[in-house]
Amino acid sequence: MAREKKEKKVLTEEEKNKQREERFERLARNTEKWEKGYRVFTDRVTAYLIDLLIVIFLSSMLAASSVTNPFYNNVNESYNDFKTTYNETYDKYSENGITSEESRELVDKVGPKYRTYFIRSKFAMFLWYTVLYVFYFGVFAYMNNGQTIGKKMYKLKVVDNGNNHKPKLKKMLLRCMFGGMSVICGTNLAVVLHLVNMGLVKSPLAFMLLSVFITIAGYILDAIFVLLYMFKKNHRTLDDLVAGTKVVSVPKKSVSKEI
Repeated sequence: MAREKKEKKVLTEEEKNKQREERFERLARNTEKWEKGYRVFTDRVTAYLIDLLIVIFLSSMLAASSVTNPFYNNVNESYNDFKTTYNETYDKYSENGITSEESRELVDKVGPKYRTYFIRSKFAMFLWYTVLYVFYFGVFAYMNNGQTIGKKMYKLKVVDNGNNHKPKLKKMLLRCMFGGMSVICGTNLAVVLHLVNMGLVKSPLAFMLLSVFITIAGYILDAIFVLLYMFKKNHRTLDDLVAGTKVVSVPKKSVSKEI
């Protein structure tokens, strides 16, 4: 009887050891999986930021030229008028030549003009940004076998989710509507709302509160997209899900491997 109990106890220990080993193996697999997902995530974000800097640089250059931005000269002229008026008004006010209400009225005469041209100039820059963004992430990537400059540096490319082949142009353009990698989608939306806020809101307090709210909302959306990427099994982001695409790694002299 005691012998049977002893044999049963030995068997239980073996089972416990086996379960312990299985738990360690699962932990090791999950750790490796998370490390790989983190590396891929950082590669995709870094590649996207490189591409984004290229688009921002080109759109900024185009917006800083009177040839491609019809409001560029108006912004400079209206700013100089505003600066000159402000300095002259401040000098008169300091010498007690005018009251604070009179100085405010003088500044308010030139302030709205500068504000209007400034907003129009920013909209022109955003328009160039949008055109270049769609061309770079859509048309250029399509012509370059699903790769942008950043993706090529990190050996990544976009393929069709169904057959792993080069996506059609309409799918590449559809990805652009959701921020290229959609991790930055919230920030892109915040930029648009900030421009609208600048054009419509006149009260300084309301402008400040709305700006803070828009910024926080943008970061919250970014965080949601990051979590979607990290916890989805195949790491497909919102733009991939909508367009029916996915991002794969491109090892040297090998078949593309899904990430």
